[in-house]
Amino acid sequence: MARRAAGTGRPPGRAAVPSSVGSGDNGCVPGVDEIADELYALPPAQFTPARDAHVQQARQDGDAAAAKAIAALRRPTVNAWLVNLLALKRSDLVADLFELGGALREAQRQLNGAALRDLSARRREVLDGLLAQVRQLAAEQGVANPTPAALTEVKDTLAAALADDVVAGQVRTGRMLKTVSYAGFGQSPEVEAAASAEPSTSDKKAVASASADAERAERALSEAQTAEAAAADLVDQINASIADLRARLPVAQEEAREATKVRKAAEKEAAAARHRLARIDGA
Repeated sequence: MARRAAGTGRPPGRAAVPSSVGSGDNGCVPGVDEIADELYALPPAQFTPARDAHVQQARQDGDAAAAKAIAALRRPTVNAWLVNLLALKRSDLVADLFELGGALREAQRQLNGAALRDLSARRREVLDGLLAQVRQLAAEQGVANPTPAALTEVKDTLAAALADDVVAGQVRTGRMLKTVSYAGFGQSPEVEAAASAEPSTSDKKAVASASADAERAERALSEAQTAEAAAADLVDQINASIADLRARLPVAQEEAREATKVRKAAEKEAAAARHRLARIDGA
């Protein structure tokens, strides 16, 4: 089962949020997970301002750990946001999708042509229904009707979740950063052949060969994503440090101004003392 991530930050697009980081005892800042759910349900154009406002509030409440965790949250693409919106607002329908995915994988393993035919028809119905929900949810958020290209990316990601438990888990979180694409049910010629007729010996060989190729591609993808995730983590850390330094800059500038005033006053005092000393020496 070959999966290709569309440039994700973490394999393939999961935003990590420490669930244990909360608001302390003052109750003024919600838990970081709750904030993440709120942010990832917002249209991407609103994500960064809302995130920065939560960071500022956490700092004002003295919760440095929450501020750092929130600042590290990354804005999703518009199409990934549509997937997140579906997972956060229609979790029951997404759960039905995952259940169907398990049945499809089992039918594929057994090369059960009759089951694949029935489940493939069900797959199309479920995906079409989810895309209709995506359009409705986007409209409720005041966003224009998603383009056909956007809906295709959403559908590809949902298809990947159907075929891959890892992707399914990431979709379930509602924190995808970018969409993914998948060559699986309904796309692979070997699977289509299995769905259209009872498997023969040649069908089994074709599926076995395709599966072996897919496993090799999957391993290569995993290695590439691991390297990409490490780089993305480093970027996140640097961005968080930059955000923290920017937040502290006004205070440092004010301290520098006060220090300059003190230095100038000290210089005047020193000059006056030197003048008095010169007069005494000259007397």
